[in-house]
Amino acid sequence: MAAELSGWERTVRARGESVGVARRLLPALAVLLAAAADAWGGRELALLCLLAAVPAAGAAALAFFGELVDSLETPKIEFVRLAQALLWAAALALIVLSAALRAPAGVGEVPRQSATALALCLGLVALEGLLAAALEFRGRLEPRPALGLDDA
Repeated sequence: MAAELSGWERTVRARGESVGVARRLLPALAVLLAAAADAWGGRELALLCLLAAVPAAGAAALAFFGELVDSLETPKIEFVRLAQALLWAAALALIVLSAALRAPAGVGEVPRQSATALALCLGLVALEGLLAAALEFRGRLEPRPALGLDDA
């Protein structure tokens, strides 16, 4: 009845929304933990976090590319979908680069290039998070049809 009054319908999915959040959160959390471990001297833990971030970021990048391909059926390609897919692909490349550069290094050493790649990856993940938040708020701020007295 509430859907009839508002003029909007919502499809409720048991797992749909939480999967999208987890898709972004897992690789972002692993990269953030790697940076924190680096800052506190846990070089081995940072490498393990980066290695754990590789499949999570790969899954995120593939999911966003899948959404981009699905949106190609519509005449208007959303810039946001393209940006999210490219950001996750670049973040995945930086995660792999950072892990590859630090793996052969000695114990306690972090190559400067690896730390730079990790910092760039953090920036990309933060940018994607801001983009996702802006997209979420844009959806909430779109005008909704007014409920007239005739509709009740």
